[in-house]
Amino acid sequence: MLPGEITGIRDLLSRLEDDVVYSLADTATKRALAFTSVNDAIDAIVLHAESANWLLNRKKMTRAILFEYLNSRRVSINGQAEKSTIVSRILELWATEESEKSTVAVTSTTSLEEVQDSPPTTTPPTTPEMGLKFTQWFYEILLAVHKQSPTVSKLSEQFWKDARLKITFNAPGVTNNQEAVGSDEASHLLQILLCQHGFLLNPNLSPNGVKERKDPHGMVIIGVCGTAHQYENCSGIFEQVFGLLQDPHVDFHWRIKWSELRITQAAVNRLPCVSDLPELQAICDDSMR
Repeated sequence: MLPGEITGIRDLLSRLEDDVVYSLADTATKRALAFTSVNDAIDAIVLHAESANWLLNRKKMTRAILFEYLNSRRVSINGQAEKSTIVSRILELWATEESEKSTVAVTSTTSLEEVQDSPPTTTPPTTPEMGLKFTQWFYEILLAVHKQSPTVSKLSEQFWKDARLKITFNAPGVTNNQEAVGSDEASHLLQILLCQHGFLLNPNLSPNGVKERKDPHGMVIIGVCGTAHQYENCSGIFEQVFGLLQDPHVDFHWRIKWSELRITQAAVNRLPCVSDLPELQAICDDSMR
């Protein structure tokens, strides 16, 4: 699911009766999990639902529920509209909202631009908005690469020429490390991961899934976690850390100086949070470098 769809689904599910949410979670997980809270059930739905369209077309998602949701969001639609039309309108709403709130775009000249109004200080302040915007921006690019979209910007343009990328795969009894130095090499290594090996990284796009700091020298450090999927199967979790430097020749233009990605094969029953991952949580101590 796209980030905008995940946000919309969480909004919709939060408005439903608890028994409806639990029933949808049972359907999405094929009754493989027991849930101790509605939030856990919502996390499971987001993680295991085949798609937003699949979820909206479940029997528990009645026409009345979906119509009421659009009404609560002040979206006009014909009162006699069929359920399929309402579903399409909801998906359109979520896509439009995602487009409107995004301050960056994935184009042939994509870059991350972040305006910082605060004057320089001895210790630059953290920028929580930047972390979430960057996370959404970067993994949308990776999703486009995974789908081999012809419109995706060249990955190498997002890295500094001397950038470093390290990828670690952890499986029971096996650890595999791969490293690339240089923008072209880093881009190529990611393309192999996404296209040849079929991986898809689904970040936790919430304050629980992103952590960041800005060091005294101006580098922004961002840590992200989420689920790793391979060939449509949830294969485990991922943790990724980025070091971003601003291009002095272009105002508010940031590029990736270094990044470390760790994918761990594991059973997953909810979206991972930074607080679940001690090494990622310790990013302010630069522990993953």
